[in-house]
Amino acid sequence: MEAAHISPELPIRWVVSADRTVEIKEEVTELGCDQANERILQEETPPSSITERGTGMKLVRLGRREESEMASSHIKEETPELEPVLTNEEVTVLGPVHLEEESPVFDLLRSCFGPGPTSQKSLSSSLSDPVRHCRKKQKKTKTTNSLIVSDRREGGNNQIDHLQTEESRIEQTETETHREKLPQSRQRESLQPEELAQMMDEAESPDESGLDDDFDQSSDEEAVHFLLNEDSEESEKSDHEPDAQPEEGWKQASVSADAFTKLPFTVRNKGFQGSTTLRTELEFFQLFFTDALCTEIVNETNRHASVKLTGPRCHNSIWNSWKPVTLPEMKAFFGVVLNMGLNVKTDIKEYFSGEWPDRMPFFKDVFKRSRFLQIFWMLHLCPPPTQVPQTAFVSRGQKVRNVVSYIDSKCRELFIPGRDICIDESTVGFKGRIIFKCYNPQKPTKWGMRVFVLADCETGYVSAIVPYFGSPTTDSLPRPDMQFSSRIVLHLCKTLLRTTNGHGFHLFTDRFYTGYDLAMELLKIKIHLTGTIMANRRGLPAPVKQGLKLKTNKPVSFSKDNKVMVLGWKDKRLVLMLSTFHGSDCEKVQRTIKRGEIQELEKPSVIRDYTSKMGAVDRADHYCASYAFSRKSLKWWRKMFFWLLEVAIVNSAILFNLMKVESGQLPVRHKTFRKALLVQLVGNVRNTGLRKRGRPSSVDREDRLNGKPHFLAKKESKSTKDCTVCSDRKKKGGRRETVWFCKTCSRKPGLHPGDCFERFHTMDKYR
Repeated sequence: MEAAHISPELPIRWVVSADRTVEIKEEVTELGCDQANERILQEETPPSSITERGTGMKLVRLGRREESEMASSHIKEETPELEPVLTNEEVTVLGPVHLEEESPVFDLLRSCFGPGPTSQKSLSSSLSDPVRHCRKKQKKTKTTNSLIVSDRREGGNNQIDHLQTEESRIEQTETETHREKLPQSRQRESLQPEELAQMMDEAESPDESGLDDDFDQSSDEEAVHFLLNEDSEESEKSDHEPDAQPEEGWKQASVSADAFTKLPFTVRNKGFQGSTTLRTELEFFQLFFTDALCTEIVNETNRHASVKLTGPRCHNSIWNSWKPVTLPEMKAFFGVVLNMGLNVKTDIKEYFSGEWPDRMPFFKDVFKRSRFLQIFWMLHLCPPPTQVPQTAFVSRGQKVRNVVSYIDSKCRELFIPGRDICIDESTVGFKGRIIFKCYNPQKPTKWGMRVFVLADCETGYVSAIVPYFGSPTTDSLPRPDMQFSSRIVLHLCKTLLRTTNGHGFHLFTDRFYTGYDLAMELLKIKIHLTGTIMANRRGLPAPVKQGLKLKTNKPVSFSKDNKVMVLGWKDKRLVLMLSTFHGSDCEKVQRTIKRGEIQELEKPSVIRDYTSKMGAVDRADHYCASYAFSRKSLKWWRKMFFWLLEVAIVNSAILFNLMKVESGQLPVRHKTFRKALLVQLVGNVRNTGLRKRGRPSSVDREDRLNGKPHFLAKKESKSTKDCTVCSDRKKKGGRRETVWFCKTCSRKPGLHPGDCFERFHTMDKYR
């Protein structure tokens, strides 16, 4: 019978799965005849023992064929059912294979592995190499037979992929070597078994004879850990290999603030740009909500009402009493809205309630409830686009675009900010159904419409606004080659520069906007940038991207071309800063910790400056939200309009206090400014249909004691009036009637001629 030859391309592999199930696959053999091949496949048996470790991996030691039946029975007792093993979770662990030294197989193995020792122990050592015999893929071949081990533990797939890649490369090398030495192996096949055994004994090396003597006593767990650790180290090196090279131009060194070239601030006449003769709160508010803007809102409201009220109405409908809105009424409407923000109620109708717990005379004195609701429901801002086909695209901000553009231009026209400015986003709360609604769980107002705001760091004055309406807003911004957060910053800064006719501003941003590319673009238009930054931003130094591990209060800085600096500093957590203005200089600061204890530490100047300057937009948001008119609405543009009204009030209050300080007076509180403004907005608008009952009000006192002459008149009808001075219906028989009244007083009180008439017009307490 011809000797069997084992193919060197696919050696025998034994594997056991993590759930202790065994599956025999295939074994590659090349025999002289098919009958011998079938016999060898039938005689093949599973390994002799299976050991289970706490690591989740299973290691297999191959025994002799005489022990295979005992091992097979042992496996069946422990694992009565065999399950297929998933191929995407496989890892191959090899044990030593026992071969007879007189077997001619050694000749082919030596031709495959090269010249050297060919003893049983050395060959076992070669076959048990974990990298060479790692499983690449489960191929459906008719002549493959192996025992598969599945490692079902978490995170094994990454290491298996690496081992599969190494196996593919090694098997390719072995195939090429086998092809080169194939003529030598064929020449050795003609040798007799005695000559082949003699050659193997002479080639055996005593230095490697005891390599695997203690394999049975070695720790299976250590072997598995060695395999995983080696693969993990190699995969980590390959993952970080591209980032291991330092970023071009970055140097890790301390940077002085004087190393950067400071751009001069060339803006002249910063501050308030309006007239210095303004004195009242209403005059400052009308700088933003001018009569021209209010007139446009009045005209659009009346136009919208005329369109809506063309159809039939019920006899008791609220719209039967509709009449066009006037400009004083619209201003009074804004004043009532301001007072509603100062006095919050759950329902808008409760402001006009006559019940004692809810009674607030201000609202009923200015508007009848039905009239206020008529103006509130018919309020419209912008006329619809004319001469536009129905299929044409209408901007999403069409409903409020005129008010947005008008307030935005007035903000930059009336005030020029100082050197330090900041950009952040505000959220107009809204939970309705719109496509450009945003959600940010880190904001106090999580659901709503996003508005990008540029503000002055010193005063909190809002200088520029850009509402976000989705893709139309994105498409309208310049520089489409950059990311959106950088484009919106460039747009706001260039808008400010066109108004101020100067440069040299110092911009502060948070990590949503800050980036290396943005800093370089801002330097081109002569604006410095300082802000927190995320570690994964493009263009940062490689150590920053890989993760800085810093000691507490020990900053690390990187500079590039003396233009930009990246600083990392850790107090309670790691903070990354990017600046084209500051260096890595530190200064001593004090802070109060538990129980009033004062702690002194070194803090980078860039972080301290950022903390003090970045809160300008948050300050403006605080003023806008403190006394805002927050009413639920299905119309998103209503929420945007009332937010713009709040911005106008906050900016006018800031300008009012600036003029107060310049004139040597003390600034007023924001709430005091609002109260004075709403009274001036209401003016002389009153509810003429209100019936006054009870005792005379303060208006009656002003009428009867004004020092002007008053005249009596007699009623033409037969009806009478109670005398205001001597009549008292609470007493029995105390009612006194008269046909005479004072025609000069607005209330036309009934008075007896003589003493009653005189007492009413001369005494404070006439009864």
